[in-house]
Formats: sequence, structure tokens, C-alpha cells
Amino acid sequence: MTGWLFRMFTAWIAVAAGGLACAHMARGPARRDVLHLRKVVILMRHGVRAPTQSPQKLSRWSDRKWPSWSAPPGDLTRNGFRLAEMMAVGIRQYYGSRGLAVPVGCAGHRDLYVYADNMQRTIATGQAVLKGFFGDCHVVPSHFAIGKDPLFHAIKMNACRVDKGKARRKMMRDLQRMTDMRSFQTHMEDMRRILCSSEDTKQAICALRRPTRIVVGEHVALHGGLHVASAVGEAFLMEYADGKPLKDVGWGHLRSVHAVNRMLYLHNVYSAITRQESYVAAHGATPLMRAINNVLMSGQLTEGRHAIPQAYRRAKMVFLIGHDVNIAHVAGMLRLNWALTGQPDRTPPDIGLAFDLYRNNSGREWVGVRIFYQTLASMRAASLHKGDANPLSEPVVIKGCDSGPRRDLCTVKRFERIVSRRLVSSCSMQRSWLE
Repeated sequence: MTGWLFRMFTAWIAVAAGGLACAHMARGPARRDVLHLRKVVILMRHGVRAPTQSPQKLSRWSDRKWPSWSAPPGDLTRNGFRLAEMMAVGIRQYYGSRGLAVPVGCAGHRDLYVYADNMQRTIATGQAVLKGFFGDCHVVPSHFAIGKDPLFHAIKMNACRVDKGKARRKMMRDLQRMTDMRSFQTHMEDMRRILCSSEDTKQAICALRRPTRIVVGEHVALHGGLHVASAVGEAFLMEYADGKPLKDVGWGHLRSVHAVNRMLYLHNVYSAITRQESYVAAHGATPLMRAINNVLMSGQLTEGRHAIPQAYRRAKMVFLIGHDVNIAHVAGMLRLNWALTGQPDRTPPDIGLAFDLYRNNSGREWVGVRIFYQTLASMRAASLHKGDANPLSEPVVIKGCDSGPRRDLCTVKRFERIVSRRLVSSCSMQRSWLE
């Protein structure tokens, strides 16, 4: 009896399921709302470089013997070029696997536009990006012809004039708060042990002893001990990433990523005070965010309204190659925050801040933000020719901009509203980057 009831029950279930399936087929399959990538704009920092300071200036910071570099001060190194090329390859693969018609072959260069600041390290990074996409196709990045480019140097070139008193007051608040923390004092002591060879001798050269003071002029910066600690920490990171012998990385004191990580704490503090404070960041980032927004939306805007040149309108991907200060300014302006796995620098060499434009089946559009970066260990391994520095990618959520089908997406209208609210209206609309 039990077996008979069981067979009847299973037969009824099968008939019911078949009926539901037929009803579903009669109505037709449910339409799946697919997101299609339409355009990408990537703000990217240059790659690994030699210290920007001259040997003479470094000698005034410490009487230790500084390691030599194959590149002139501030220039991209050979390994830096290779790492930037790997970053470009990884970005190309990422977007190619997600449906964007990524430009390939020498004829595809029209679909990719690379604009760089006109310094050796940024132009060379742009060349590495183009090589990562097209190989040896002899395509060159565009850049401003003469002088500082206001797109990447908005404050210095007076494209965005800051109120010096207001900037100084805001920075002083952050400086006092951070320097009063016990962790700050601990890390300064760690840096002093490495940088100052004879700390018990009053005659020993150690620039960390200089008092920190705020400077607001052509640059918004800190001079003194914290500035030196920031620059030296980044020099140590460049030494490690460039594959220098461990005996030369921090004079042999920094033999692991963990050790380098401790030395980057002060560099990140310096950046938070001078670059990511919202008032200063908005002034530094306004020309860039105008450019990014205009290029991202160029398919919708009329030529007369924003005068987007054809090269930007046509390209599916646009790279803007600048500096860590540019990444930090945009992050501060949009209140972006991230922690990079295995990478102690919050704005490391080759980091890419990508703005993605999506469209669904019904024509609605969203904007998403993500970062691309390489771990410090993979950068060193690639520099020593032991592997590839394949980039990692993570989404970044703009606060108040998570209204899309994914948590990291928001509507175009909402994105433009957030950006426009934080732009500094008094900043002049520079055209240098269009030329």
C-alpha cells in the first residue's frame, strides 16, 4: 500500500512540474537584464621610478651611502616600464573577459587613447601601457607640449586657487590629530633607526629632526621631518619593487614586505594630511574629474556643450597617466577609501582608478569605480624575472552612490550629481588636455 501511494504521489509531482514548465514556455523565457560595458576611463599613476631627489639632496637627509639607480632622478626605471606593461596586459584581459570590445592589433589603437603628464616617468608609463595593448606598434601617448600641465597640476598652475589660510587651518587640524597618536611616534622612531646612522651623535645628519611645518603656495605640502619620512619611505618601496639586492633596500633593514609596510605608514599619513583632506583634494581634483566625467559621458553630450574631441569620443578606453597626488586628490574629493592586499602604499606605482560606464538591455546606464594594483611581492618577483605581476582588481564604492543593480554601481544621474556637488566652481576649465 505504501509503495503504491508513493508511486502515485511522484507521478502527480511529475505532471504538475510538466504543467508548470509548459506554462513557462508558453509565456517565453524571462528576460535577463544584462549589463554591457560601454566605456572605461582610467586614471593611472606612473610606474616604479628612481627617487625624485638628487643625490646631493639625499645626502642632506642622511649620511648613509644611498644606493645608486640606473635611471636619472625621478625617471621610470627599466623594471618600472616592464611592470607598467604587465599592468596594461592585466587590464586588457580583465575588460576583454567582461565583454568590452578591447582594442587589439595595431589598427585597434584608435579605440584606446592614452594621455600622460609631460614628465619622463608619465610619458614612459604611457608608452608601456600602449605596448601592453598593442605590442611594438609605435603608438605614442599624447601629452601637453611645454610647461606644467594644469590637468595634473591644478593647484600649482593656478587652475584652482586655494584659500591659503583655510587650507592651512584644515591641514593643521589633521596634523595635530595624527602626530599626537602613539603609533605616529613609534613609526617615526622606527624610521630614525634606519635613516640616522649615528643617532647618539649630535653631528650626525638626520633630517627627521627638523620640525614639521605646513606650506601652502605652489604646492600644498609639509616641510620638515614628516615630509622626509614620507619621501624616504617611498624610496624604500621603490627599491624593493625595482628588485634591488636586499642589502640595499633600506640599507639592509627591510628584507620583507612586512618591514617595508611599517616604513610606509608615515608616507600614508603625509598623503592623508596634504592630499586627501577634502578642501585641498577638491581643488586638486576638479579639472581631472571634469575631464573624466566629460570623457565618460561623451557619447551622450553634444560637441558644443563640452567640446569633447573626436579621439576621446571614439575611444572605448581612455588612460590618463599622472601621479600619486592625482589619485589621492580624486579619492579625497569623492570620499573613496580602500585597503590594498599585500601593498603598503595606498597609491602605489601603476595603480589604476577606473571609472566604468554600463548600459542594460533597456538602455539605463550606471557608473562603477574600481581599482587595479599589483602586490609589492609580485612587483619584486617580476623585477627579478621570477614571474608576472598580474594586477588585482577590487570595486570601490562611492558613498551615497550605490543605487544600481550591484552595490558598487549607481545611476549616471546620481554619479554626475555627486561629482558636480564636489567640483570647485571657481576652477577654470583648462583645455590643455584636449590639445
